[in-house]
Amino acid sequence: MRIQPNFLVLAVICCGLVSPTAEAATVTHRANARGGSNSGPWLREKEWSGQAAGKAAYGAKNMLLGWTELITEPYAAATDKGRNSKSFIQGVGEGLWNATGQTIGGAADVVTFPFTKSVVPLPEGGTSLF
Repeated sequence: MRIQPNFLVLAVICCGLVSPTAEAATVTHRANARGGSNSGPWLREKEWSGQAAGKAAYGAKNMLLGWTELITEPYAAATDKGRNSKSFIQGVGEGLWNATGQTIGGAADVVTFPFTKSVVPLPEGGTSLF
């Protein structure tokens, strides 16, 4: 049986997304910025089956709802009147970045759900819609 080149490319991308060196810096940075821990929310479960189900659900949520950042980020930027407010255009750019990262990262979480100790870094820690 011959392995398709597309599968190999997908496997290499997924391995790169969960590589320990890139992951450690990004996850630690995200955790420090948000004041949280550098582990996925599914790791609160005690058994592997609960962790795997939690990681798959977390990934599916981000994969299916990541696109909402295209709406929420520009809206937040346009309505924020604070000292560090962003322009609508900056919100659109951040929305594009977050939507892409959360959707791809969510898909990577779904694909790698059996490996519960690997944390795929997501922009802003994933979608906060639900």
